[in-house]
Amino acid sequence: MESRLGLELARVSDTLAADGYSLRLSSFSEGVACVQVEATSEACIDCLMPREMLEGILLNELGSAEPGLQTVRVLMPPAEA
Repeated sequence: MESRLGLELARVSDTLAADGYSLRLSSFSEGVACVQVEATSEACIDCLMPREMLEGILLNELGSAEPGLQTVRVLMPPAEA
């Protein structure tokens, strides 16, 4: 189950790579996937979409890999000071 989610997440993550971000599945339990957004040192802070929008996209994309998926929680990288 997690491997299917991981493969689909890698596909979505590839689209964020140009802006310096990657996605990592941190957990999946009881229909809830927690996804960590990780920023590289070259990350474009203004390029990252809002958390709510990313959660909707991921729910749609990952739901095709895991029909039991009900919720995606995205953990954003800390804001730079």
